[in-house]
Amino acid sequence: MSRIITKPFRESHADLFESAPAYAEHYKAFMPLLIGLGKIDQCGSNILDGRIIYIGGWAEAAPGVAELFIFPSIYAERKAKSFFEHARWWVDFLKSDYRRLQCWGEDTELSKRWLSRLGFSYEGTLKNYVGEGQNMTIWGKL
Repeated sequence: MSRIITKPFRESHADLFESAPAYAEHYKAFMPLLIGLGKIDQCGSNILDGRIIYIGGWAEAAPGVAELFIFPSIYAERKAKSFFEHARWWVDFLKSDYRRLQCWGEDTELSKRWLSRLGFSYEGTLKNYVGEGQNMTIWGKL
């Protein structure tokens, strides 16, 4: 059985990351931030069988508060069990260092289901967050 391995996010990973077409431009806009966070080991490419399942990273938003993100690839849903187990491990690992984790997600049923299963609570909607009328949701875990 294959395991997910984590490597620091690098610029070359941007070309390997396959997102749903609806979010491709959104994720592309974040690539410079991901590269910077990867250089300080705060963003990783999580790889299974040679494909990026998700990109995950965080930044300290305030003392004791981490703003984290999980960008699932098109393969996350296909490898749902592996994706969920690894993402849960990663969130729990971060939670040991912070009193609060916060995360935003796409305003989709899939995103809501995953964030809820990861132990996050819905806190609100960020209207037109990524432009073109696309909303994001904000989630917290205490």
